[in-house]
Amino acid sequence: MQTRDYPLIRRFSTGKRPWRRAFSRHHRILELWHYADFTVLIFSGGHYPHRTALRAVLTLLYTGRVSSESGFGMELKRDYWPPPLAHCGLPLLRPADEYVTIGEITSDPVNNFKGNRMLYTALVPTENLDTVLDAVGGLISDVRTAPPERAFKPDGSYSPQFWIDLPTGKLRFESLVNKWDNHNKLVLLPDNAFLMCYRLIPEVLKDGSTSWHDLNRPVYDVVRVTPLSRYKVVEGYTTARVTVLRDYLEDYLSLKECVAVATFFDERYSTDDSEVAALMGNLGMSVKQPGREMWFKSLDVDFANQISQVSASDTLMIPHGQPITHPVEPSLQWPDHNGFITGNGWGQFKTLERAFVKDEALLAYQDRPEFDVHPESGSVGYESRWAFSYCNRYGRNHIAFELRKLYESAPEEVIKHFHTFAVSEAVADKEVQTHGKRNVGVRAKEFVEAYLDFTKTLSDLADALGIVATQEDIGKLNRSEIDYKGWWTFKDLKPIGRIIPLTLSFTDFLSRCKDLFEIFKALQKSHLLQVLVKLGLDKNQKVGPDKQPITKFESLKLAATVCQLAHLCIDSGISLVGDSGLIIAEWDTEAKLDEFNPLFALNGLRIAAAHNVLDDKVEDALEVFGIDKATCHNGWGLALDKVYDEVIAAIGAASQLIRRSWHV
Repeated sequence: MQTRDYPLIRRFSTGKRPWRRAFSRHHRILELWHYADFTVLIFSGGHYPHRTALRAVLTLLYTGRVSSESGFGMELKRDYWPPPLAHCGLPLLRPADEYVTIGEITSDPVNNFKGNRMLYTALVPTENLDTVLDAVGGLISDVRTAPPERAFKPDGSYSPQFWIDLPTGKLRFESLVNKWDNHNKLVLLPDNAFLMCYRLIPEVLKDGSTSWHDLNRPVYDVVRVTPLSRYKVVEGYTTARVTVLRDYLEDYLSLKECVAVATFFDERYSTDDSEVAALMGNLGMSVKQPGREMWFKSLDVDFANQISQVSASDTLMIPHGQPITHPVEPSLQWPDHNGFITGNGWGQFKTLERAFVKDEALLAYQDRPEFDVHPESGSVGYESRWAFSYCNRYGRNHIAFELRKLYESAPEEVIKHFHTFAVSEAVADKEVQTHGKRNVGVRAKEFVEAYLDFTKTLSDLADALGIVATQEDIGKLNRSEIDYKGWWTFKDLKPIGRIIPLTLSFTDFLSRCKDLFEIFKALQKSHLLQVLVKLGLDKNQKVGPDKQPITKFESLKLAATVCQLAHLCIDSGISLVGDSGLIIAEWDTEAKLDEFNPLFALNGLRIAAAHNVLDDKVEDALEVFGIDKATCHNGWGLALDKVYDEVIAAIGAASQLIRRSWHV
């Protein structure tokens, strides 16, 4: 490695030339040190503390981090990385990685070292791979862009808009990512040729990122893109990143007969790191080697006094097949099936052979609008393309289905997906014994039935009081329409039928409680207020500790007020419809009703979802449902079951209370 204005250290050769005079005549030898087969000279000149530099060099020689094979004692070994850049020596792609990062701009710290990283990927033809990897300094760690001119030249030659090249500029390679900048923003996108190859379809997500899907198979999130990075002087770069499913990248490389080579620039800040200090001395140093160039310099900033930089290239992926274009025929072992099922399974099934999967298999489909997931049976339909059917819920957490029908109606990717969640019948039976037969499909249906019965009760009460208000007017849902279409097809009801994993997180528990309470927000305040006025309340009368008129009550509290009056009528032995005026004076706005305690507790959990904190108010709400947080350390799934069950019972009890008071 060549050094500039660095304390000159030369190997001493006996029997040949006494010295290699590569130093200035103005330097004067101050010391002569011997180390193994080295003789190290310390020269005067300037104001540099050469003894410190010497000891640093000897430390590196002793630990084997520099080579003693060249004429310069400071040549780094090819596999050596100082601590701030140690991550750069790790494999870019590990065997278990599902996604491959092909583009990245970030200032995320690594191993507690602040810094910046920019990575791009070139498509290098296999015949050029050795040339690229052996090139001193590696590929240019940037994406080049063409000027605004015609892509096709008069002679028919083609010039790409984006490419990555060697420092000589003689060899250019296709870039898998496109990148440009404007002001303090950098844009990072996957190359259109790759997206077009698999006819990928974009979906913009809530966080501003974009996912590209292969809808034919279907495979989602083939490419994940965070396209925009913003730079600030202190904070650095916000993260922009492009990742690709491993199989798709390998397939594309095979089709192109290329190898994916990543080229990256990485810099890290450090303070008084001894190995960096040994490398940079006082004036800093740089080194060029096959595949990389490194720089080590001193800094004078408040958070660091050293900076280590590298521009390097390395093999990201060598393809070995075409797993998408020409996939290997699957051979799957199902738990209760004798032997493997190969390919489409023709002739390999028993009559009406059943298999079992965890209902968590539905997670991939239940939130996507193109799929019709039936919570009661566990079936899945994808438009008119394929279906997972001939199935039924089996206990709380499983789905039983006819194995032959899955192979007959679903594509390979779907079959492999459900196979991932396969269990034996014995496992499913044991779960039924532990958690019973009630599942989220049963509970959600019972909840909808209870809600419809409650709104029908309120509608009948309104009719008895001379108010024109249908069930749909009061609760926005119509029983006949729900019976015809299926409750799970309604936008507001669909979320309550999502599966409930036993390992449900506390955050998701609160979110699901919020979904459940959203149904009650459909209760129409205006109609409930009319009912209360007809029952004898003055809508402008200020009541309660806060002295608010009942016009300020929310829908749930208005419904609870109807039940309070109903309770008073039952206790007094009079009819709510004909004699309610007799008990108005006894009405207590703060009276607690067992029928409504779970509903108000559910509202409390709904409010807590915005803060995601398990505080005293949340614990009070959990107590109403009989939930002990200490039993939820493995998940909140069973706790959510209790919420469903208690709310269903509470709605049913409220309906019965009103009807009893009406028919006393």
